Amino acid sequence: MAPPKRARDTDRNAVVAALTEAYVDGQLDAVEREERTATALAATHVDQLATLLTDLRGDAVDAAAAQLATRPAPRRTPPSSGTSTSSTRRLLTLAVTVALLVGAGVGVRQLFGTDEHDEAVAEQRAQLVSIDDVRLTPEEPDPGDVFADRPTVALEGLDDWAPDEAHVTTLLEQWRAVKRPYVTELRFDENGASITIPVAATTPRTETWTVNDEDPGAPYLWIRDDTLGRGASVIDLTDLDVPRLFDNIGRGIADLNVEDAVLNWVQVGLDPIDKLPQVDIWITNAYAEGARMSTTLSGHVLDEYGFDPDR
Repeated sequence: MAPPKRARDTDRNAVVAALTEAYVDGQLDAVEREERTATALAATHVDQLATLLTDLRGDAVDAAAAQLATRPAPRRTPPSSGTSTSSTRRLLTLAVTVALLVGAGVGVRQLFGTDEHDEAVAEQRAQLVSIDDVRLTPEEPDPGDVFADRPTVALEGLDDWAPDEAHVTTLLEQWRAVKRPYVTELRFDENGASITIPVAATTPRTETWTVNDEDPGAPYLWIRDDTLGRGASVIDLTDLDVPRLFDNIGRGIADLNVEDAVLNWVQVGLDPIDKLPQVDIWITNAYAEGARMSTTLSGHVLDEYGFDPDR
């Protein structure tokens, strides 16, 4: 019997990208995604990775399965001219996920000394908000089939959506007025934004609303997410310094060693390990080379993962 094939970083990256797509698509919940992602990152053989995909479907899942079965294309092969722009953006976003989430394949640079780090952690802890201390948004009725009519809220000033300071500022100002400022996650990229909020009916839980670039004025309820326990933490969007965020995005594009870099996405949420508020800024290019910067909500840089071409 032939020995099992060893997994490479590119294999692990492709599988976690597929798991991310499955989570966004509603095939996995947050706990399942975290468990499978941890298994993928620790996998030493290709067979271990393949078992994580057997019950999933989607473009990234198919791509990851194909990569596990064959040798991947060279790293610096740009997208073919026959690939649609939206599909290319989506695949690039998914392909770079793992390296940017955990620093795999990139060189990490810690920017704080001990004192500065302690101050940043103190700042993060001070910004934690318990759901027990806030008035939660009423839970929306279940929309049923996600492709049927969905409950909507009206937003203005988001035409020609772009992930820039003006649009994000407008989105957050209006969202705070419509649904209150508390979130468990905010994410945005050039295709739109998603906002996961704590809600209350009989049991606190979360709802995820999607702002699509094709109709940004009418966000819709896409995923009904996790139940929240007593004392669960949420983030107050009023603590997010948007101008400082975009200053950091500009510096990341310029300084993180990614050629022809553009913004991939921004995610505001609780760090999965420390459970503290954190902003993650992902940078990428047409070759799926990526880097990440992590900051506090007020914009203090915690660490940088610059792209390392030798990995």
